[in-house]
Amino acid sequence: ARMMERRRELDPAPPPLAVPRESPPPSALSLGPNPLRAGLGFEVAWGGAPPPPGAVAGLFDLAGRRVSVAAPERRGDGWCARFSPALTARLSSGVYFVRAPGDSPARRIVVLR
Repeated sequence: ARMMERRRELDPAPPPLAVPRESPPPSALSLGPNPLRAGLGFEVAWGGAPPPPGAVAGLFDLAGRRVSVAAPERRGDGWCARFSPALTARLSSGVYFVRAPGDSPARRIVVLR
């Protein structure tokens, strides 16, 4: 028996649509170390205007619950917030998010055991 060979011809793909969209400004938020071993402290640093009085940097779990906060401190021409080793020792392994005061986007940090 002889097999038939089929050839499938497709229409050429249309060119991609150029959709103008605003891209967010690059995040000036830096954190480290990342990934982080539980029991080690980490620091979040950012530039820009001084945060409003009483503002804090927050650490959030995947469900959006605030796990901890840290007060910002002046550092050079920017700001930083330090999360203590005692805090990270209590954290479970997983993905967390850090947000600096203001409208900065959240950054992901991974905690390892």
